[in-house]
Amino acid sequence: MTLSIWLTLLAAAILISLSPGAGAVTAMSHGLSQGVRRAQPAILGLISGYGTQILIVGVGLGSLVAASVTLFTLIKWAGVAYLVWLGIQKWREKGEFSLGAAKTVHWRRAYLQSLLINITNPKGLVFLVALIPQFLDPHAAQAPQLLIIGGTLVAVDWGS
Repeated sequence: MTLSIWLTLLAAAILISLSPGAGAVTAMSHGLSQGVRRAQPAILGLISGYGTQILIVGVGLGSLVAASVTLFTLIKWAGVAYLVWLGIQKWREKGEFSLGAAKTVHWRRAYLQSLLINITNPKGLVFLVALIPQFLDPHAAQAPQLLIIGGTLVAVDWGS
């Protein structure tokens, strides 16, 4: 991968990380309610989910999902159901207004919820299916290119 192609990828990754979505809302929610330090497991879960989607696209399963309307619909509705379930859980929580410390969330729960939010996001998967091939050179080894692309996307997302 040439430097100019990588810089273009970097610019795209920065723009992608700035766009609002379920991951950004999750990170902000945990950061505001738990503090930056205690929000790290949730952020790690989001990054793990994003990395998993990049890996799926990298091995070609993303194209299969994009081509299969049924599979795409199943993943989309699983994501919708999970987000609705999370919303109901939040709605059912006791509403307490306190200027003190918020109720802490166990790190494992924060990690797994955030992981599932990104893994079940079909929009992200389809977007990666469209994005990643733009930066691949078909005449060069695929694995090193995918490592660079995936590493760049994850590093930028982690840093934002």
